[in-house]
Amino acid sequence: MTTENDEKEMSSVVRALIWDGICSIGDSATPDSMADYVIRKFDPEGKLSPLMAHAAWNGARKLAVEEMAWQESEAGTAEARNGLSARAARLSLETAVLRARMEAQLATDQFSGDANSKM
Repeated sequence: MTTENDEKEMSSVVRALIWDGICSIGDSATPDSMADYVIRKFDPEGKLSPLMAHAAWNGARKLAVEEMAWQESEAGTAEARNGLSARAARLSLETAVLRARMEAQLATDQFSGDANSKM
């Protein structure tokens, strides 16, 4: 049984993977491609049951829609508010992605450590 804290940690990891995918794929990234990216990272051998894989894909897609909407609104407001160029706005987004990756790695390490200690 997962706790609310476990769900928040997993959400953080998935969001970081989405940002990783957005940076890797670039402007052609879509919510569907981000969900595919997350599933490939979590289940590279395809060992999840079809039902679990579908549920995980839907959850990742929902988070990708949220993150991609945030990315578009943040880039637009940052540029309008501060007069930033598109390049500077992209740099600030990439900095946020790096920060999210570090937080996700810490959360993953902690989550793995907690899971190993329970066994």
